[in-house]
Amino acid sequence: MPADEAGSDYRQRLLALSSLPPPTLSDSEREQRLTALFERFSRAIDSGNLVLPATDSAAEYLLRMTALGAGHPRLLEARSRLAQAFLEEARRARLAGDWDAADRWLQHAVEIRLSLEDLEAEQDSRD
Repeated sequence: MPADEAGSDYRQRLLALSSLPPPTLSDSEREQRLTALFERFSRAIDSGNLVLPATDSAAEYLLRMTALGAGHPRLLEARSRLAQAFLEEARRARLAGDWDAADRWLQHAVEIRLSLEDLEAEQDSRD
């Protein structure tokens, strides 16, 4: 299923990004890029483009935001919103009796929540 492949690709790319240093940008450049990506992320969430299309999905914009810096409050908000959207999709699938889809959406939500907890812990250790 394409959404499963996109979710798997997202997880692999997130793991790779977590080991890379953020790009060298001024604070204002980073803020501008994060703001633009957050706006695109929000449009993708509102349109229901959670993992597809791969180049214009909420998951893709979240990856791009992650590459700019893990501890930013907008990134934390975006992760939380995406996890909530995955949970909503799981609920819809469950109500429709599609237990396999519900399980896949729940797995996506769990992975986002786990990475969110890691980011929050990292941010707390910096404070």
